[in-house]
Amino acid sequence: MITSPADHRLVTDIERPGHVVAGQFRVTVRVFGASPVSGCRCRINEDDWAPLHPHGLEWEGLYEAPPQQFTLTVEATDIAGTTGTDTIIVAAPGYRPPRRIVDGSDADALSAWPERHLLGTRLGPNRNGRQW
Repeated sequence: MITSPADHRLVTDIERPGHVVAGQFRVTVRVFGASPVSGCRCRINEDDWAPLHPHGLEWEGLYEAPPQQFTLTVEATDIAGTTGTDTIIVAAPGYRPPRRIVDGSDADALSAWPERHLLGTRLGPNRNGRQW
């Protein structure tokens, strides 16, 4: 799981470090699995893979951001040979997050994001849920 930088859908403050990246930036990854990790690497858009280095429980590295919004993909492999990937879209300078409504409604809810198992629906006593 990429823990830094943030995916553009989660940007709430363009001034907050890690929300919008420019120049050199740090990629930080946390790997969850049954077996120890043997290697981790990342790439920007379709560029060549670059290694990430272990740092405590995380893997990290410093990279140069392109001038526009980009895709960051991370791949981790464990000692059993199992590989997992995570991909996010990173906001670059000029990105403006959606204007927040902040009225207590669901107007600010994330839309469907299947890669994170968010279906864009809601459960419970509301217009998309069952009657309680």
